[in-house]
Amino acid sequence: MAPKPRTVLELFEYAPIQLASHELSKRAGLKIWQTFGRQVAVEFPSAKTDEHWQLTAQGWAGLLPVTPELTLVLRPKIALQMLWSMLAYAFGLRDLHIGDKLVKAATLPDLYEQLALIFAQRVLKRRRQGFAHHYQPIVERRTTVRGRVQPAESLQRPWDVALTCQYDQFSADIEDNQILLWTLDRILRGRLCSADAQRIVMSAFHALRPGVSLRPFRPAACQQRHYDRLTEDYQALHALCYFFLAQTAPFPAVGDSTMLPFCLHMATLFERFVAAWLTHNLGDSWRLNAQETYRLDSEGNLAFRVDMVVRERVTGRVRWVLDTKYSTPHQTPAASDVAQVLAYAHAARAAEAILVFPTPIARPLDVRIGGVRVRSLTFDLRTDVEVAGQAFLRTLDQPAEGKPTLSA
Repeated sequence: MAPKPRTVLELFEYAPIQLASHELSKRAGLKIWQTFGRQVAVEFPSAKTDEHWQLTAQGWAGLLPVTPELTLVLRPKIALQMLWSMLAYAFGLRDLHIGDKLVKAATLPDLYEQLALIFAQRVLKRRRQGFAHHYQPIVERRTTVRGRVQPAESLQRPWDVALTCQYDQFSADIEDNQILLWTLDRILRGRLCSADAQRIVMSAFHALRPGVSLRPFRPAACQQRHYDRLTEDYQALHALCYFFLAQTAPFPAVGDSTMLPFCLHMATLFERFVAAWLTHNLGDSWRLNAQETYRLDSEGNLAFRVDMVVRERVTGRVRWVLDTKYSTPHQTPAASDVAQVLAYAHAARAAEAILVFPTPIARPLDVRIGGVRVRSLTFDLRTDVEVAGQAFLRTLDQPAEGKPTLSA
């Protein structure tokens, strides 16, 4: 019997869609609600929904394999080219110079597949050069002597003709390669690539598998690694690994296929993107720290974690604290958001507190509250990323002349 064709259902951020009760099976609806409830809000057929299913994407972008017959595509409210620019900054992919290869990617599945292909092709290119090898210490019991005999361990079993030997073995079974293999395994298990692309990813997997162990890794393992002239190309490979693994949740064991192969939380991505762009463009006079923590009690039970803190590099004085807000208000920033960023500024002893939005708002904020200048600024995601960034920098550094002061 031929398999049923796969249905792809597109959802746009915070735009509810309704489906007749026969258009979505109860099994699929329950799976979305139980497994992907954070990504998609589900209203079951009822009098409230006129006996329709109602699905609403909750600020995520990506691909959700619901059943073998159904995949949800969560589309962001920004253009795909801007999404790639954000990813390139946020995940350290700018140095790969692969933006031109993604021009043909018209949808999120296309973007995912193109990145998976680029990664697999680079792994295969490294195979032709030879995968990295290191000397690994091996301790094992052998009937022939190799390396150094461990007499204490050997004498504990005098009846055994095997001796405990320690030696170094030149092996490709090292963490640098294990991270590549684990990432390829996650891509294969996601089953989001076309048959042709899946074959190339499988070829890269089999190129590594004979001499490399399949071990699980968290995304952080891909960062802050040491490279030398023989392994410098691994830095780009591990940057791609970080991108793929950071979108895979929950963290599964070997052999487990329960995962989200590609799903981006847009608010988190916007925060990471703005921090990365500013880090590259603020200039040498400033230092940006992301996710800086301020403890509010001696026991450490209460703390602020600030999106971005910008200091003068020489004096260490805090100039700005910045808090990103991916959801743009209709008129002016919410009082709760203003109170939050103002509290951050007082904790960091900052002169200015900035709320950063992805699109302009009708009534921007620029006031003084208790000696702190509080503003709303835009890093506009509707235009070219570099143009938007430079415009953001100019407004960030504008003087505060003639601005009103709020008082009780």
